[in-house]
Amino acid sequence: MRDGEYWKCMYEELEVQMKEMMHMSLEMVEKYQTHGWEEKYSELQKKHDTLLNENRKLKLFEHRVKITFVGKLALKYIQLKAKLKNTIKK
Repeated sequence: MRDGEYWKCMYEELEVQMKEMMHMSLEMVEKYQTHGWEEKYSELQKKHDTLLNENRKLKLFEHRVKITFVGKLALKYIQLKAKLKNTIKK
């Protein structure tokens, strides 16, 4: 009988240790996943901000070209050059 009680006690202790290890493993996995997503989100946010800034700069440049006299002249020149190129190809 003594052996049966001993092994039952050992089994119960082992079961408790296994449950604790599973909880610790789950916490580590959740922590890693959360941390990984936060990093990826911050990287994507930085890229998004960079693209927004570049887009803003390009729109501002386009506005400057369309508004100024030199810009309008440059656009007319580019259009004329494209028409001549198309005419020569035909």
